[in-house]
Amino acid sequence: MALRNTIPNNGLQLLVQFLGITLESPKRRGLDDVIFILIDFEHLRNIKKDSTENFDNQVGIAVLETKNLISSPPETAISRYGFVTGSHSYCASTTRKFLFETIGMHQRDILTRLESLIIGTRDIFLVGHDFNHTLNILQYLKFDLHMTIVGLLDTQTIASKMMQSIQH
Repeated sequence: MALRNTIPNNGLQLLVQFLGITLESPKRRGLDDVIFILIDFEHLRNIKKDSTENFDNQVGIAVLETKNLISSPPETAISRYGFVTGSHSYCASTTRKFLFETIGMHQRDILTRLESLIIGTRDIFLVGHDFNHTLNILQYLKFDLHMTIVGLLDTQTIASKMMQSIQH
């Protein structure tokens, strides 16, 4: 599947098809080389400001590693990362709110940190909520969206489709 620069409207079907799930018999199929990476940016306008400054920003990342999904304890399947930039007081108050370790850093290092977490040798599905904003920021940061990213899943679109199917 080639990456498109638009968010697919059929994210739920893609996810169900990719995972090989049916209503009759859920099963695991074809997940050995896939990583799901959720990216959530906060304070989007600040990220687009001059990176030589250090504006208040947050980036949350969760990585679902599927190659060990069956053989590993569930609590190890997802790795979580938090990055925060900005003033000392903003960083200190923000890191206390996260349920996992959060690293304070300079705004100009956001792209390097993202790239260090996303290994380009495996198929990757990027996941986000209202993903157009996230995609816009990734493009602004000059993140290479064509390395091995095979799909984009927008949880807002998926949830909307699920709610529509429940209501009918």
